[in-house]
Amino acid sequence: MDSGATTHELVFHLIHALSDQLGSKHILSTQLSPHPFQTLDESADSLQKLAARVQLAHDTVVAAATSYTNRLLSDIRRHYNRATPIYRLPNEIIAAILEFAARSTNQFLPPCTRAPINVSHVSKRWRDIAVNTPTLWTSINLANATFLRTFLTRSRTALLDIDLALPSIWPNNVPIARQQALARAHEELISRFPHSLRNLRSQIARWRTFAIRGFPARKLGRFLTQPAPQLETLHINGFTYIDIGAQDANSRPLFAGCTPRLRDLCLEHAYVPLDSPIYVGLTRIELNFVALPESPMERFLLNLMRCPALERLALRGAFSTTFSNETPPSLSTPPPPVPVNFNFPYLHELRLVRLDPDFVRRLLTFVSAPSIRTLHIHLDQTQRRLRDFLPPPAVLLCNFPVIQSARSVVMMVSRDTPGDERCHLSGRSDSPRGDFTVVLGNSFSIRSDPTSDADGLGTGTAAGIGTGIGIGSDLPLPELEYLCVSSLDSDAGSAPATGIPGPGVLSTRGFFAPILRDIPTLRSISLDRCPSAFVDVLVGGSVGDARGAASESFVEMQGREHSNTSLVPLVEKIELVGCDIGDDALMALAVSRVPSAPGEGSDDGGRLRRLVLKGCPLVDGSTIRAIRDVMPELEIVWDEC
Repeated sequence: MDSGATTHELVFHLIHALSDQLGSKHILSTQLSPHPFQTLDESADSLQKLAARVQLAHDTVVAAATSYTNRLLSDIRRHYNRATPIYRLPNEIIAAILEFAARSTNQFLPPCTRAPINVSHVSKRWRDIAVNTPTLWTSINLANATFLRTFLTRSRTALLDIDLALPSIWPNNVPIARQQALARAHEELISRFPHSLRNLRSQIARWRTFAIRGFPARKLGRFLTQPAPQLETLHINGFTYIDIGAQDANSRPLFAGCTPRLRDLCLEHAYVPLDSPIYVGLTRIELNFVALPESPMERFLLNLMRCPALERLALRGAFSTTFSNETPPSLSTPPPPVPVNFNFPYLHELRLVRLDPDFVRRLLTFVSAPSIRTLHIHLDQTQRRLRDFLPPPAVLLCNFPVIQSARSVVMMVSRDTPGDERCHLSGRSDSPRGDFTVVLGNSFSIRSDPTSDADGLGTGTAAGIGTGIGIGSDLPLPELEYLCVSSLDSDAGSAPATGIPGPGVLSTRGFFAPILRDIPTLRSISLDRCPSAFVDVLVGGSVGDARGAASESFVEMQGREHSNTSLVPLVEKIELVGCDIGDDALMALAVSRVPSAPGEGSDDGGRLRRLVLKGCPLVDGSTIRAIRDVMPELEIVWDEC
């Protein structure tokens, strides 16, 4: 195609279009001679008028030309867009793509930089699709609260997801300046509440999700009095403790008692009376730092019975109830009796953090969860034994099969001061995602049996095998095969240079020995940075009994009587990581795990087959060679640090 001819044709069309446009506006209707100055008075006034008309004609021609070319270029771009592959997609597919973009974009970014607002500025077609897709405009948060009316209008009748809560922890990709801007927006909403959310309240029938934080309790209670028939998720955080149920005598209850679709309830520093209908039919309950004044334990358990499809229950903080059989003043009639046990077939997660031990024990007795995958118990109060907050072992195993099927447990022992110790147990079963966690903290009291000397660990002292805290007995682990103990309390840690206090209760043989005694099914043990007292428990008798053992023959080693064979008799693998174990103790450990008679070790266990040593600087190579010489079947992995 000849570009010159094409340009000439376009110029012709442009002049023709301009002639029609300018003629219709009578801009140049006056006939001017080729030399207009010859017919005009050369006075200054006449020349100024002529200049003004010429300038007007110029401006009009330029504006008309610009308008014409812009329309022409817009048509060209529109035709070009129609030729691209994405333009061939149906409107429904593009709408789905835009919805995905809106959901995946960081909600804390400025609204003009994310969907749906920015995508509506891409092209006319995209704008038409975005404006006419109600589900694109259903997410309302602090970032787009200034566009509240626009979102409510364009969302039409679609259900709304409202999140007006600042996050507890900001994402890393949110700049500090943006965080401060959102905090100011949140403060402004609170200062102008409830007028700031008046338009939102008029659409309460469309609410699907409502999350709010830090709003005044009294005003919030009066604000949430209309029915919310579509509400599925309700999260309320009061910053400090608020009583949403504290209403005036003539006020209506929360959501007028109408939340038939509510499934997810999270209250933090907020209280809603236990007789409220919002507790019915829930699948997820999370109560953080919630006090239940004048509410008996039975009322809470009865509320759980009204949620047979419960999937997740999380209770944390100052959660207090009473066990009194008397009717609280707030209840007109006493609560009906609670069954001993109630089955929750769909409950897969139970988290109990920093609660009253009596409440925990009663709840674990009441709740039966055969399908539970996550059981997390965290207590910071002074505990003597696990039985102080756990139900009887038979009840515990029946209600929570995940404990019975646990095959591996990781136990972490740590402390800040001798009186502030913590024991963290994390167990995992063979089932997918099946695990449990028990965290004990603050203070422990290890009780010993003064008559117990059967295991050669001492007599009448805390070093003897005592009752411990109940791991393996009060918390039964009948199928456990692997135990890993990790501690920051090694012997070297007691040196003043490290700043770690000396050995505490959880670093003694009286703590570790009962665990091994009550879990005879163990086949593998790993000690990570643990005190030598734990190794002594595996060895049994005095380490001094092993002095000179390297010079003994293998027959003599087999014939030696060892006092600790009753502890974990099936263990086949021992791993020591970062432990201060010396040559004598290592030899004693190896000797203690040799069957005293031929044929005692079998494929079912009973003979040490693998010994792993990592980061044990006190071990000498001569000892390793001596053990290998007399026990060639024992596999020793040593990093020779």
